[in-house]
Amino acid sequence: MTTTSVREASDAVLLQFERPAKMNDPAVQQKRAGYGQNYYNQFAIMAAEKGDGSKMKYTSTNPPMKCFMRQSSWYKGAGKTTIRGVLWHSTGANNPNLKRYVQPDDNTADRAKMLELLGVNKSGNDWNHISREAGVHAWVGKLASGEVASVQVGDWDKKAWGCGSGKKGSCNNGWIQFEICEDNLSDPVYFEKVYREAVELTAYLCKLYNLDPQGTVTYSGVRVPVILCHQDSYQIGLGSNHGDVLHWLPKYGKSMQTVRDDVSALLAGTNTNKEEDSYLELVLISILV
Repeated sequence: MTTTSVREASDAVLLQFERPAKMNDPAVQQKRAGYGQNYYNQFAIMAAEKGDGSKMKYTSTNPPMKCFMRQSSWYKGAGKTTIRGVLWHSTGANNPNLKRYVQPDDNTADRAKMLELLGVNKSGNDWNHISREAGVHAWVGKLASGEVASVQVGDWDKKAWGCGSGKKGSCNNGWIQFEICEDNLSDPVYFEKVYREAVELTAYLCKLYNLDPQGTVTYSGVRVPVILCHQDSYQIGLGSNHGDVLHWLPKYGKSMQTVRDDVSALLAGTNTNKEEDSYLELVLISILV
């Protein structure tokens, strides 16, 4: 009960109590911690009450942070579209820092403040350049402080330049898209933080545009989930062949249906606050079982 994370509690039981033959194998440790993490995700997610009285992090009175990248080719060139849903991406590179991708305009009035929050990309390879012919509406990753957050970089109703096209068209027409900054895909703590942040952002967008997280819409002759990922769009002929995010979520027992369920639960207000000792107790019980 003195531990402060799922992994720490799991390792304490594994290494100090059960002590199986392969206890020092990192894969075994990660797998065992995953069992506890699944129960934590199901029963013990803490959500602070905000704004309109819901348990959602983002609300109409507390929207995500904004850093519109008006110098990008996407911001300058993309037109408006009808919003049909939300599409998840992840970056495919081991860099969890938002500053790698998101930087303010050169002459914006709040440039100094934004650089303090995001950090400075000294390499200049962020996406706020005319030479970068891609664009999504938001990013999820680490601020300069290490805190995980969402940053909106353009109007939600802009046509995305994110998932490319398939043989039947493109989910760029109507799906709000955001990128999750990947790490090396082996840190359950970071994964849980960005996963919860992405769920929060998706729930906010569903509420903002009255989207059914379990629903589908018919587009270009295809029945498309309201919430999907880049790989999903490829499978139904409405995107290019990228694996994200289905190369990452299953490592931690997640799927896009898990996403839809968690968004639905958040919108319904079923995620409740827990005292710290209560949720650690649940985790410890799950590990022992």
